[in-house]
Amino acid sequence: MRVNFDADDSPKEFVAVASRWLEELGESLSIEDKQPITILKRLVNRLREEQILILIDSLESLLTKSEDGWGDFEDEWWTKFFQNFLTIESAQSRLIVTSQDLPTKIKVLASRYPNSYYSEILHGLEEQIALFKKAGLDVSLKSEDKPILMRVRKVYHGHPLTLRVISGEIVESFAGNARAFWHNVGDEIELVEKHLAEAESGAKLEVENDDWKLHKLTSKIRDEVYRGRVDAVFRRLQTQNADAYLLICVAAVYRCPVQESGWLLQIESYCSFRSKADRI
Repeated sequence: MRVNFDADDSPKEFVAVASRWLEELGESLSIEDKQPITILKRLVNRLREEQILILIDSLESLLTKSEDGWGDFEDEWWTKFFQNFLTIESAQSRLIVTSQDLPTKIKVLASRYPNSYYSEILHGLEEQIALFKKAGLDVSLKSEDKPILMRVRKVYHGHPLTLRVISGEIVESFAGNARAFWHNVGDEIELVEKHLAEAESGAKLEVENDDWKLHKLTSKIRDEVYRGRVDAVFRRLQTQNADAYLLICVAAVYRCPVQESGWLLQIESYCSFRSKADRI
């Protein structure tokens, strides 16, 4: 069973999601059955007694938000569900969860049950060299550009959007010459390296080498770096190709992938609008 909370139409209330899971497992639920405590007990019992795999994507969508990231679950029944699952003494069922953060209550509880809980922090795109190569950049062993590209990928920690933006910038603005790119923005990247090194050093002291908290603290700085780099590219695009810049702004309202025909219609409408504006 799987649920992706990143989808806009996905219900996020525990009762709604858990009821669907139970129905998928063949249970018939009456209106009286759909009480939170009843649903919780029945689901936990099924997970205890049977071999069931549940995949939960984008768990952070269930959490309260703040300037520092996320807090605890908005719906307290999700807290109770994870608490109950972690405390099952023997269960063949498994939960696989992806999230940018975890509620404090769950992290504290999970630390008490190391045999029931395992976390793995992912640090961005693994196939970074392949991405550079696909963009047309020279990553061969003898390439003078490769050390620069490797330094860039380390700074941006494999962030796919940022690496794509930088690759495009090197190809479009510097004719694929990473050394020319470094000559232009190297000071900026070196400053980022310095800030990250200071943040990681301070974070390790503050959180006593807690990998999850260290990841959160340094990722906040990286997020600021990513946004700054993407903003810089859009500012450059606004100056160098205003039509492309405006088209991206217009298309930013799309909430789902758009087919090529949709983009062509958008371009046609935009060109028609520009033509009328020029005649006025």
